Amino acid sequence: MGLRVVASPLARAALSGLALTVLAGSTATAAPNLTASCIRPGGAPIMLQFDGSRLGFCVTKSSSADGAPCYSITVPDGVISDAPTIAVAPPDIDYPIRVSSEYPTVQLTGSELKACKATGRCTTMTSRLATAGAERLRTNANAAGTLLAVWQDLAQPKVELFDLSTGRRLAAFSAGTPHEPAVYVSFAGDTVIVHEGNGVGSDTAWLATKSGKRINHVGGKARLRTKDLGPVQVKGTVWAFNSAEGDVVLQDVRTGNVRSTIAIGHTVDMYMFGDRSRLVLLSVGEAEPGTESYEIAVVDLATDTVTHHPLARCKPSP
Repeated sequence: MGLRVVASPLARAALSGLALTVLAGSTATAAPNLTASCIRPGGAPIMLQFDGSRLGFCVTKSSSADGAPCYSITVPDGVISDAPTIAVAPPDIDYPIRVSSEYPTVQLTGSELKACKATGRCTTMTSRLATAGAERLRTNANAAGTLLAVWQDLAQPKVELFDLSTGRRLAAFSAGTPHEPAVYVSFAGDTVIVHEGNGVGSDTAWLATKSGKRINHVGGKARLRTKDLGPVQVKGTVWAFNSAEGDVVLQDVRTGNVRSTIAIGHTVDMYMFGDRSRLVLLSVGEAEPGTESYEIAVVDLATDTVTHHPLARCKPSP
């Protein structure tokens, strides 16, 4: 499977969406390697990567990996080993965007949006939301680089969806509620995920087609609440979503039907990766700064069984 490079909530917290700047294709730098058998507490994980057999991350209190200790955890046994070379993602890459040549850079000129891929192909679109100005406009594309969402960084904003191959507007609709006015838009394949929150705590979200038609809430009737909606494609149109309540929900994003709910048992921040056979979740618990605990949970998707691997925490230096 392809490598997923993501930024942590530390980078996400300052963003309600991806600003109209370079979102991918920046030159990556190498973070330091560290041979270790334990994790040194020191903040949230950043620059997470999963290649199917190893989970790599750095630990820092800032959004930079410079000088931060980095670790590699083998899956599924949870053994801490030498850190791989970790490519540092640009700070504006929000979880869980896959960095690829298909992900566009978007610029605004007047009412025109120009989306250009690293391949050099550009598409021009006319946005009715451009009156908000570039500083108020947010964009996000799906991993395949075929769809673009545009919305305003305002309470209960309007959202537009565009076809990136033709520049045609596919849909325009309102999002957000009086209780959850903040909006962020992402994708699960060609399905749109509209996140709604109040800027504090977890969000709810709903699924929509590329024509803007609502499908269902993420989580179905249970209306999943999550701090970091990082869906993982399991098989076809079935994706896994992790919740703030410590569950993982397998949901068909085309029909909206929930296939199953798997109890993980953590209500702390969880970062999720995986493929068709298993999911890997890194959870971080914190009593007070410098005393963070780290654990990975491995979900066998053939049996829905969960195996927990607490990661050894290094003892404080004398």
